[in-house]
Amino acid sequence: MTHRSLGVVRREQTFVGSYRHVVDAQGRIQLPSTMRRAIGPESQETLIITRGLDGCLTAYPLDEWGRLRDQWVQAVSDTSAREARHLIRLITAQAAEARIDAQGRIVVPAGLLRAAGIREEALIVGAFDRIELWDPVRFEQATEAVEDAFDQSVGNLIVFRPAQQAGSDG
Repeated sequence: MTHRSLGVVRREQTFVGSYRHVVDAQGRIQLPSTMRRAIGPESQETLIITRGLDGCLTAYPLDEWGRLRDQWVQAVSDTSAREARHLIRLITAQAAEARIDAQGRIVVPAGLLRAAGIREEALIVGAFDRIELWDPVRFEQATEAVEDAFDQSVGNLIVFRPAQQAGSDG
């Protein structure tokens, strides 16, 4: 899917699926080809990796990181946004740029791998606009509670709302 905005055509990046890959001694992880193909050319084959929620690492394509940066800059410009500034500081201080090499691998800094508990193997999970990197055991633990109530949880998440008829008042 593509979007046109101010004369610029941007392909929508959508990352889905999960894949297990080995982490080599240099901290290199192979990105699945389906995810590499979903990264738009505006990202220049570059991801920004930082700590994510729930114990994973989050990898943002460079253009998506730029959009987040723009939102965060506005959010912290308010002098009362002290907590937001601290959170953004934590996120950006630990962030690292990772270029996708000719073999489709990225290098993840050792400190980030340690923070997520990733050792010999990483579970790479698509999360729409970003890629999550997990220790497989930690991912299983994080999703166990939701798995038990999957049907109810998905029902609450996906709420069907019929499109309004054109010309209707309500």
